[in-house]
Amino acid sequence: MAFGLIASSVAVPANATALSPHPALGAAGSVANKAAKICSSVPATVSKSHEIDVVLDDSGSMFIAPSPQRWSYVKYALMVFAAMLGPTDEMKVLLLSQKGAVAKTIQGTKSGPSQANVDAINAIQMHGGGTPWDAVPAARDDLARSKAQSRWLVLLSDGAFDHHTATSGEFSNWSKSLGTAGHTFDVGYLGAGAGAPTLASAPGFHPAKASDNISEILGKTADLANQIFGRAQLKPMGGSGTTIDPDIELETVLVLAQGNAKIGTPESGKDQDQPLDLLAEPVTIPQPSNPPVSADNATVTAKPAAGLTGQVATVGKVPADQTYFDVGGASQTTFYYIPRVQFGVSWIDPSTNKPIPKGKAIVAGKYKIEYGFMDADCNIIPEEHTDLLGRHAVHASMSEDGDVIQPTLDSGAEYELSAGDTTVTVDGTYLGDVAAHAEIKQHIYPAPEQGTIAIDARKLTVSSLGSGAKITATYSHAGGKAVTPQEWAAIDPKSFQVHATPAAGIRWTVKKGATPGALTLTPVPSNGDTYSVNTSQPVHLSLVADYTYDEGVKRATGTADVRLVDDLSLWDRMLHWLSQDGWKWILIGLGLIILAGYIFKKRFSRRFKSSPHINARPRTFGMPSGQSRGEFKKSLGHRLLPFVADRATFRYAPGTAGFPRLKLKAVGRGAGEVTNWKALASAHRPEKSVEVNGTRFDKDMTRSPRLGAGSLITAQTTDMKYECAPNA
Repeated sequence: MAFGLIASSVAVPANATALSPHPALGAAGSVANKAAKICSSVPATVSKSHEIDVVLDDSGSMFIAPSPQRWSYVKYALMVFAAMLGPTDEMKVLLLSQKGAVAKTIQGTKSGPSQANVDAINAIQMHGGGTPWDAVPAARDDLARSKAQSRWLVLLSDGAFDHHTATSGEFSNWSKSLGTAGHTFDVGYLGAGAGAPTLASAPGFHPAKASDNISEILGKTADLANQIFGRAQLKPMGGSGTTIDPDIELETVLVLAQGNAKIGTPESGKDQDQPLDLLAEPVTIPQPSNPPVSADNATVTAKPAAGLTGQVATVGKVPADQTYFDVGGASQTTFYYIPRVQFGVSWIDPSTNKPIPKGKAIVAGKYKIEYGFMDADCNIIPEEHTDLLGRHAVHASMSEDGDVIQPTLDSGAEYELSAGDTTVTVDGTYLGDVAAHAEIKQHIYPAPEQGTIAIDARKLTVSSLGSGAKITATYSHAGGKAVTPQEWAAIDPKSFQVHATPAAGIRWTVKKGATPGALTLTPVPSNGDTYSVNTSQPVHLSLVADYTYDEGVKRATGTADVRLVDDLSLWDRMLHWLSQDGWKWILIGLGLIILAGYIFKKRFSRRFKSSPHINARPRTFGMPSGQSRGEFKKSLGHRLLPFVADRATFRYAPGTAGFPRLKLKAVGRGAGEVTNWKALASAHRPEKSVEVNGTRFDKDMTRSPRLGAGSLITAQTTDMKYECAPNA
């Protein structure tokens, strides 16, 4: 069980005592520092040492019909049992055939399951023979001498004893007579097979019966181990598979994978992105082995059941979230857990119905007290929140300075607390009967002494923030009594806190001056940007003192309204805006303008072909007709410029014909305007002419002709006529 300490919610380990920190005489400090270690936790293990004496029936009936493999079931289950031992646990194995001699003693390890312990159990030699009673009272007497807090005699047998009839009452009487306060004595019994006697449960006696199969024998053995070690079985999501989804944190999860299994690294989180560490390398449960034994006056070979292998591993600190276990090759995977919980107390101010805030001392007065199991965040776990605590209960009492004032503390009720040391003693159980105990001590201070704080300044200029601006204040005790140099030296500066409404983009720090009571408040822009300070309204300052000194709580509050004067010029703000964000907006604006220039610039129609056909027709007899290619060539420079219309040249007749190229400028609807038409018109001769769509270039033209993708250009000489369309 894990527990820790806070000012408003206090939690401590089971069977432990928590002392709330409070300053010694003459010391001072902020309560926040005194409560820095809040809710410290300890692994929620069963806070008991265990000794388990296992009496193992190794009689001949374990090796012969009707169940010749029963011995391997029991031995496999005992190896799994050994893998579940805790760090302070001890297990001894006594064989019936040896009449009280201890065959093997093993100790638990801090790192979890031990391969050496498992192998030691497998190495035990079962001998066969009868079922003498002698080993059972020998184990009882051995446990009676043990100093362990929890003592268990566990009997694994498949039949009745020779010359003795065991009864529930006998075992229950042993528990009653040998159990003492702090040193319990219990008896567990597992009857394997139809021949084992059926015994009724009784106080201190926990019987179980299993048929001849590994699933039942292993399951009943695991149930008994969980009862001893304070674990419980956790069902995976969907009832099967290797993913669990606990709703509270778990201290440990023990994984038992049966078959030819291999356990890898578990991963937590819905995205399986948070690997968890195994406490130690997985332990292999080997195939049970045993030399030949004596049964029915003959030597019998011990043959184990097929497939009796597995692995066991333990992982710690499993969060309240989905956790996937990488288990390969397993025929069945089972999870056993110990919950990670905390015992805690919350001190609630009835006027606000909220726990005393972190960092504030608890002073004498009336409080509502709540206690119970707590999660890792110091929230009390409601009764209906989780099933993973099993059947659980908690009760508490309260004392002041050693005297019990409330034998029964009702969680949620209000109680008057006096100055001094208050102790809440909490006792509880979880997972049925796993017991926990804690003594939670909280120092209660006398009613606080109220002092005064006078804040001097009433105006600040924005330009001075972070550049020497400061406000002075003076702290004194009630009635204006000055703070002594000794007390002033002991006060932590963090005991003074500034609250500003509105924040106005300013962060405040407080420093103590050399003179007792002198304080300096320094304002700086929150994000380092003076220009972001909000000057629209005055800032209401509240300077609060809260600390303990000489076994007393000292508190004071001073307020003032501070006017912020904006002395930054418009030009300064403009330059600052340009240096911070303005240049970005200017670049974005230019980019948008350039983009618009490309979007709306005039371009030639895509139907203009780069090499249109030229048809040549003779005008005189004897000249051949023919066909060649013209050329439409765009200007690269004009294409790259935004807003500037595209330019191009167009060759519409063969180069040998002597006609100059048309120079075109893109205009609306993808057409081109002939820009050199005047030169063509002035060069007009009767033997050579150029026309577009029947309009001849001559000196009488007054406007630039237009050339579309479907226009027809005709060039004529005395001998030939050339026709070319840009889209042909």
